[in-house]
Amino acid sequence: MRKQQELDLGLNTESLLNELNEASEIKRCDTCKEYLPLEEFYNNSYKPDGLSSTCKTCSRANYDRKKQHYKGLYTMQEGLCAICEMTTEENGKDFAVDHCHKTGKVRALLCNNCNTGIGTFADNEELLHKAIAYLRKHNEKAID
Repeated sequence: MRKQQELDLGLNTESLLNELNEASEIKRCDTCKEYLPLEEFYNNSYKPDGLSSTCKTCSRANYDRKKQHYKGLYTMQEGLCAICEMTTEENGKDFAVDHCHKTGKVRALLCNNCNTGIGTFADNEELLHKAIAYLRKHNEKAID
């Protein structure tokens, strides 16, 4: 059998293999696509290998980006829930970042009750209309 010709990419493959063996194990970051030593990843017991899929550097950058996005939405909403207009103080903690589960697109900041309510109805407008009709029907009977 004929050996396939190796391409000369200017790499010393022997030293590269030695480096990989010395590092014992490496992992590829899903964000930056770099191969890094395992120490560069946070622990995550939910992942099969016990490590986050994103390196520490990318994780911190992503956290900072999300924090800035939250602050921007919070300012635009004047510190109020986009539905009931509750404040974070009344809510007892930061608002949830509501998003469309189909597209992943962020919609607004919601208090726990509003976020849970929409989530419970699985973003289904028809179900929400039925719930409103139900409440109207039974609130009228309670008033009588």
